[in-house]
Amino acid sequence: AMAQLKPALREKGVECLAVVNTPVERARLYFRYHPAPDLLAASDPERASHRAFGLREVGMDTVMAIPFHLPGELPEPMDVMAMNEFLNKKEGYEITEADQQAMASGQAQLVGQFLLDRDGVVRWTSTEVLEDGLNTFRALNPEELMSAASQVAH
Repeated sequence: AMAQLKPALREKGVECLAVVNTPVERARLYFRYHPAPDLLAASDPERASHRAFGLREVGMDTVMAIPFHLPGELPEPMDVMAMNEFLNKKEGYEITEADQQAMASGQAQLVGQFLLDRDGVVRWTSTEVLEDGLNTFRALNPEELMSAASQVAH
């Protein structure tokens, strides 16, 4: 959503940075299949930035208990492993050694979006919450993001 809104966000003086918790080679592979032109991305496999922003890791047992529903992407609600298998097959993606290492940790990383003002103060957040159907694997709401960006920009 941020990549699609980048021109409108830039007009408000907002710059975007995506930080992923995977090795840089894996991130490059992902963005090759899911291009996001002009989106600045950084690799942080140690997840230091995620921890700094309060995004925690959770056990796979917690994640497995949640049925994920992505209308238009999945035919029905699925657990995370079935969802990954379905989407990987749909997109022709093959699991790499880096993927296997990440899965072996038994941990999943929560996702968040943050708007910081020019002084580095966090003014808006949207973070994943691991509860059935509540802000888990959901796309960012463009109207909410643009409204928040307008407020932060002033």
